Amino acid sequence: MELITALVAEKKQASAVRFGGYGARMLKFVFVAALLAGLTSPALAQASLDQSLTGVVRGLESQNTSGQVGEVMFHTNNLAVDVKGTGGKREAVTINRSFQCSDQPGPVVANLGMLSNGSLSAAVSISNDRLLSGNYVVVVHNNGPLSRPVACGQLYR
Repeated sequence: MELITALVAEKKQASAVRFGGYGARMLKFVFVAALLAGLTSPALAQASLDQSLTGVVRGLESQNTSGQVGEVMFHTNNLAVDVKGTGGKREAVTINRSFQCSDQPGPVVANLGMLSNGSLSAAVSISNDRLLSGNYVVVVHNNGPLSRPVACGQLYR
């Protein structure tokens, strides 16, 4: 009887060791899958560009603790700007020469107009290739085109 009890106890111990190995393998698999998903999701989230750039969207990030965010969407030769957090206030939108939003915006190269209830659609005379060269940003200003920025988004390919 003692021999049977010892064999059963040994089998339980061996089974526990195998389960621990299985759990470790499963944990490694889950970790690797999560890591790969985190690395590849930004690449998969990028929109493919067609020649007309219709439907291409770039984000606007908050500036100067304004809490305003939004997006810029390309429509053939037009830009549509949509900003959340304006409170319905009219705000100027410009295209400035600059490499990134963290810099002080460079010179204004185009006045797009004023937001109306957070939205603006404007024709642009600058070519899409030039706009998306990485040298321009869309800036939403507190009041007029020379007032402080409240939102900004880099234009890039």
